[in-house]
Amino acid sequence: MRLIVNGLKETRHNIGVQGVAHFKDLEKPLNRCGIYMMESVGKNFKAGGRPKKWDSLSKRTKKIDPRRNSGTPLTINGDNIRKKIDKKVTKYKVTVGASGKIAHVQQFGARIKITDRMRRWFAFKEIYLPLYQTEIIIPARPFVLFQTEDLKSVKDIFIKWSGEYKK
Repeated sequence: MRLIVNGLKETRHNIGVQGVAHFKDLEKPLNRCGIYMMESVGKNFKAGGRPKKWDSLSKRTKKIDPRRNSGTPLTINGDNIRKKIDKKVTKYKVTVGASGKIAHVQQFGARIKITDRMRRWFAFKEIYLPLYQTEIIIPARPFVLFQTEDLKSVKDIFIKWSGEYKK
């Protein structure tokens, strides 16, 4: 039996299983893995990023929204992303992740071109962007990220399940 983890360039991760043709349905252990993986993503939020902490919010962001002056990134609007994290289980695969533009931007970061309209909006908020600044950079804050101990635990789930399956 071989576990395959993929989807590292997306806001969803898959765990698939190969070499298990003699098993008719792996939905039960894959569901357990999905629950474990969702808990791991929750730990990433609580820790403010694992294993590396997420970059802090810029002064400009804190000025736009004073509620963000304390706490870690994704703790204010992160609740929206956290609520959108889901799992899908099939016979041979479980997928855990979040969908949507905001989730994608937070997972991978973004470079946003500054338009005249954006400059006027920032000026309305009394934030004046220098004319030489042509883009806003949002750093990546990967929240759908599994640690090496998570993969070990997923393997342990399958080992325990295969023992139950034989009984």
